[in-house]
Amino acid sequence: MRMVDLDIHTHSISSGHGTKDTVTDMIREAARRGLKTLGITEHGPATPGAPKPSYFRSLSAAPRRRFGINVLYGAEVNILEGGETDLGDDILSGLDLVIASMHAPPRKNKGTARQNTDDYLKVMKNRYVRILGHCDNTQFPVFYDEIVRGAAECSVIVEINESSLIQGGCHQISGIDTKENYMTLLSLCRQFRVPVLLSSDSHGLERIGSISEAEKLIVRSGFPGSLIVNRNPELLLT
Repeated sequence: MRMVDLDIHTHSISSGHGTKDTVTDMIREAARRGLKTLGITEHGPATPGAPKPSYFRSLSAAPRRRFGINVLYGAEVNILEGGETDLGDDILSGLDLVIASMHAPPRKNKGTARQNTDDYLKVMKNRYVRILGHCDNTQFPVFYDEIVRGAAECSVIVEINESSLIQGGCHQISGIDTKENYMTLLSLCRQFRVPVLLSSDSHGLERIGSISEAEKLIVRSGFPGSLIVNRNPELLLT
């Protein structure tokens, strides 16, 4: 299986951020690029311009097969101060996948490594959270060893986010390169047998299925293919 058969962290016009591409546009483009599975994971409602809770509640009626590919509908929920999410379990339970990430806003400050780590550890205990999104972000310092141990205990997947790695990526604060953060994460994930997900985090059509920088880190680190969700989609279910 090619790594780019599956890209499950993407955003349409519903997430805001200036993209004008609809869900239909994105699924059609994913099919054109040869993907087998596309995930649409709009930002949680605490993100400015993001959908209301009712949007996520309605996703249960969306077709899961379009233009010849599988479509997963989920959310990239915000990890709020204290480790809560901005969507309740009554909504999360009806989604195909849930990614939990830190963003500012809605987080009001970068916090300490202790505070941020504790929030990650708490959110991973939510049974509906399946993936930690872009925890390389230097805006929110953390203790990576504790996060990966927590992911192992809670059966949570760690994301390797292409948008953190490309030049001028949206998770690079003041131009800080986050590659070494990911090398640390990959080493720990290998040690504790925690699966990783390579994702584009594409906002709109442009970068759907684009994970070339993330793939380079996989090669550089010698990370085992058996722990890569893109090659083993069944890891999403374990």
